[in-house]
This record gives sequence, C-alpha cells and structure tokens, in this order.
Amino acid sequence: MNRHLTQIYYHFWIQYPALFYGMIFLLGIYAAHQPYYSGAALILLNVPFLVNFKSLKVLSTPILSLCLYLSGFLFCHANLYYPQIPKEGVEGTALFHISSFTKLHTISGSKWQFKGKLQSFKPNNELSSESFFHVPVTVHVGHSPQGPRPSADQYYIIEGKLLQTEAGRYLFLPSKSKEWLPTQSENSLLEWRFNAKQTVKRFIRNKIPNETSAQFLAGLTTGDFENSLMVYELSRFGLQHIMAISGFHFSIIAGTLGSIFTLIFQNRVGHIFLILVLTAYFIFLGPSPSIIRAWISILIMSGSIFLEKKSSSMNSLGIGLMAALIINPEFAWHMGFQFSFAITAAILLLYPTLDHKLQLFFPSRRLEQTQTMNLIQQHGYIALMLLRQALALTLTVNLVALPLSLFYFQKFPALGIIYNLFFPWMVSLSIVLLLLGLPLDLLGSMNNWVHALNGQWTQFVLDYTYGLSTHYDLYIHIGLSIGPLLLFLALILIMGIYFRESKTDKIPWNIV
Repeated sequence: MNRHLTQIYYHFWIQYPALFYGMIFLLGIYAAHQPYYSGAALILLNVPFLVNFKSLKVLSTPILSLCLYLSGFLFCHANLYYPQIPKEGVEGTALFHISSFTKLHTISGSKWQFKGKLQSFKPNNELSSESFFHVPVTVHVGHSPQGPRPSADQYYIIEGKLLQTEAGRYLFLPSKSKEWLPTQSENSLLEWRFNAKQTVKRFIRNKIPNETSAQFLAGLTTGDFENSLMVYELSRFGLQHIMAISGFHFSIIAGTLGSIFTLIFQNRVGHIFLILVLTAYFIFLGPSPSIIRAWISILIMSGSIFLEKKSSSMNSLGIGLMAALIINPEFAWHMGFQFSFAITAAILLLYPTLDHKLQLFFPSRRLEQTQTMNLIQQHGYIALMLLRQALALTLTVNLVALPLSLFYFQKFPALGIIYNLFFPWMVSLSIVLLLLGLPLDLLGSMNNWVHALNGQWTQFVLDYTYGLSTHYDLYIHIGLSIGPLLLFLALILIMGIYFRESKTDKIPWNIV
C-alpha cells in the first residue's frame, strides 16, 4: 500500500481516537453475528498503524483496538441472543421486560406496541429443552377502552408464541386467553415519560388550532408520531428522518434557546441553562440512538464553549456511538441507528468537499466584491449560496441514504432528493415558531397569533406531501445485499477521510 496514503489515514485516526475506538467497539458487537465482515473491517482500520509502525507506542493502538473489539463481542453475547426460530414459531412462556412503548393508530384501529427483551423464554414443546435468554422482541396488544394497558414499570410472565420475521426481528404474540402476570416492579421513567408526552401533546393541540398541524408539531416535539397516515405521506418523499428527533432538531432548539438565554443571562450562565434544558429534554424524549448522538454532540459543543476549549465533531460522534451501544447493544441492528450515525459521518467527512466543488457553479465572492453589488444582487447572491449549501448537504446525505434505503426497502424515492433541498428548512421554521410561542404563554392571549401563524404555516408545509397523487411517487427499484452495501459504505469512508485530510488547506472545515 502507498505509504503516503497510509500516512493520511494514520494522521486522521490519531486526531480522532474517540471515533476510531467507537467504530472498533461497534465492529466487536457486529462480530457476534457477522464475524467475517467485521473482522475484515478491523484489519482494514488498523492497517495505517501497522504500516507506520515505528515504536511500541504506535503498536499500542492495534492492541487496544483488538481488546475493545473482543469487549464488544463479549458484551453483545452477554446482553443479546438471536435464536433460530422455525417459520411457524415457538409457543412457550416468557419473562418480559419492557424498554419502551407507544400507542399506534392504524386503519384497523389502535394498538399498543411494546419493545423490550424476553429475559427468558421456555418452549412448551417437551422435545425442546432449550430455553432462550435476552431475546429482543416487539409485542403488539390491541387497545381496549374497557381495560387498562399493562404498566411499563413491571416485569411480566406471558404465555404466547415467539416468531422470527424475514428481516431477522422477533415478534411475540401473547395468548389472548391468558393474562399478563406481573412478577416484580422496576424503577423506570417509562410511565412518567409517556404521561409527560401525552401532556405536551394535549398542550400543543390546545394551542395550535389546525388539527393536522398540531399532530405534526406534537410528533416533532415528542418524537412519537401516532398518525400512521402522516408517517406514510412523509415517507413517500423520503422525509422519514424529519420524524426522528436528531441533530437537526437539537440544533434548531439549541440555537433558538441559546439566543434567548444569552439575551437574558451572561454568556457562561446562558450555556449552563442551555445544557440543563437540553438534558431535561433528553430525559423527556428517552434514549433512542439518534437522540443520544444529538444530545452528546450538543453537550460537548456547549461545554467546550463554556470552558473556552475547542471541541471536535468527529470525536463527539465517536463518544455518542460508544454511549449508545453501551446503553443498548441492540441499537447496532436498528435501522435508525445505522442511518443516523452513517449520515452524520458522511456529512462531517464529505459535505465541505462537495460544497467546495459546487463553487464551480456557485462561486463564492469576497466581502469587497459583495459590497459593490446592489441590494437585489446581494439578495440573489445569498439565495444562491444557500442553494449551494443545501444541494451539497442533500447530495452528501443521499450518498449514504440511497444504498441503505435500497438495502432495507429495495427502493428509494427519487423525489426525496428534491424535497430534502427545502422541506427540512421549512419545518425548522415551524419548530422556531413553536419555541417562540411557548414563552409568550406567560403574557396571556398575546401568543395566540404566533401559534395561529404556526398552524397555518405548518399546514402549508404539509400540503407539499399530503394528498398528492401517487403519480408523483417516483422510485428507484434496486435490491442491494449486505456485501455490496458494506463495500460501498467502506469506499465512502475511505474517500471521505482522503478528501478531508488531503484538502485540509483548501477547505474551510470550521463550518462543520
């Protein structure tokens, strides 16, 4: 291998050790079920250190990475088990622990969706004496107005059937003739979190006069979209990421609240309040992969400003990756986890390069040049710069979203490329208006016009997706297997690091 190339990757990983070790830990977890792919990736990541071996200090990185890889492997085996289930399923008795739950509204009616683990599962078949432990499952229970749902603060003994889907997920179908038997209580925030989210949803519905807008804004605020029709309409145009609380939402909230706090308090005190509010919001939302990543990134950034230290987006991503996997190693197989971390890494690695390349079509101007423009030209220049940045961001995101979508869904909405140029920014204004309207509640009815305006604006935004003819649904239909997907993502990583390191002197990386 060319020594200059290995120097580039060696220099990159030395700068961002948290990202390097976070990826190693992730590979160790994947090794529990994909040892060949993860083992090859482990060797590939350590090649720059082995080629540039000059002292035992350099060799310590591959040794430490191997230890962390094995730690991830053992950690996954200790906490998760993926048994092979016959197509017809296995009936038995399970000890079920709930990790999250939500209420879903579908065409056939309402139902509760519980996610968690079968701490143990004993098949009823006497010929099979094998019991399963730590199996991640989803359980659906029909909503009954007459009876209460099972409390999320309990462990339950449930009789039913364990099924394995084509995607490798597990469903547990409880017996309708048997009750859930609580065995022990658990101190968790699940019930409090659910009730708090319901309170926030009711508050938003009372403030926003438009029902559709209120449902959308309540979903953006709580991360729970109960309206399946709304989820379907947004997914038609590749806008599923809007429905997941992520760095996009946290950045808008942090920017808006940060501006308000700095006006009220001193700079340091304002950042302390911002950290406290965002931490409270994180507890309110719950620890999903994208939320953990976004919260840690904002926390590190705010903390670095408070301490007047320089932070690293790459290392923040690595810390968020490690934290999410330690909280729940099952996240590694979650589609949301993979989309969130892969797209964020692509943005950090490739966005500045693509933005720089697009200057061939949308050239940047020096300050003295813009000062010679008239007012119309200046506004036109700003609009073109925003278009260039939006185009660079959309291309970067879809470099990763496209292969992942083809792998999971065997199709990709082509119009999503266009919609993601403008739709997220329109939604960001809805979030800002909601935040600006809430403090004005203290002044009585003065805030009614803000929420009324937000209701109309959000409905205008949703009209771009709601009720449009299916003739607009243009899809790229290509099935992608795991091998080509991993190869493509590896190439994105390799090229991203190369462009970032080899063009550092020509690209303004501080904008990331």
